[in-house]
Amino acid sequence: IYKTNLITKLINLAGIKFATIDPAGIGIEMEAGRPGWYDALNGLPGLFGSSVAETCELFRLFDLLIEIMEENPEIEIRIPKEVYKLIEKEVEETEKYFKLDSPDKDHKFWEIMSDLRENYREETKLGFEGTEIKEKCRKLSKKFIILKEKLARKLKDTMEENRGFMPTYYYYDPEEYEVVTKDNTNFVKINKFRRNKMPLFLEGIVKSFRIYKDKEILREIYKKVKESELFDKKLKMYKLNVSLKDQPIEIGRAKVFTPGWLENESIWIHMEYKYMLELLKRELYEEFYSDFRN
Repeated sequence: IYKTNLITKLINLAGIKFATIDPAGIGIEMEAGRPGWYDALNGLPGLFGSSVAETCELFRLFDLLIEIMEENPEIEIRIPKEVYKLIEKEVEETEKYFKLDSPDKDHKFWEIMSDLRENYREETKLGFEGTEIKEKCRKLSKKFIILKEKLARKLKDTMEENRGFMPTYYYYDPEEYEVVTKDNTNFVKINKFRRNKMPLFLEGIVKSFRIYKDKEILREIYKKVKESELFDKKLKMYKLNVSLKDQPIEIGRAKVFTPGWLENESIWIHMEYKYMLELLKRELYEEFYSDFRN
């Protein structure tokens, strides 16, 4: 039985999530598990699906850890050696990534992160060995600043690519692959993916409000959302998503729901309230009250 404290658990979570980055370096892979709360997109995990919403939450976790560590620079944190090794390798590979200028650098980074993650799981599936590494907060915070910068650059590029909107979901089609044999077992090695962007979801917009603080930028996003299909002009309320009509059936059961029913183009009060709460938090009071009345 290994006993530790909350900050070490959060460090572990941050390390594992970072190693689960998708082939384009934008979302966090679903790894053939579940698509988060949006379970009507139950097909995405089988399509190399990923969530940018999770990337935003990882960004916030890095922010929290860096802030705590910079407030307590001389305090030592005890980290299992397996976790420490994972984070050290992530930082090393991220620094190498920043220096690359090749078109396939994101795919290569994904391959490296996937190997790191699988090796870590293999090493720890029966528990930690027990050895701990002690590291001062000021040194640790520098490592997390590097990892956070990698996410920050990708999130910024993604928003620019999407006309100022934060996307929420992607899925990936293998385009080039080869069959490799290891220990008399055949494996498929994917050498290139085609990235498929899902239509707009309100969840991605909510996440962008959580990580950006510039009021003018957020006010612009608000205006664009109001002009988009996410805003139901007749009801004057916000929908979960825009039309899925051009999406394949494989994304999940949301595709077969009639628009306006269950998790397809419907207005879910809890998600709309999450959006309005972010307007309040960011002090966009005029915008909040214009929606509040509806």
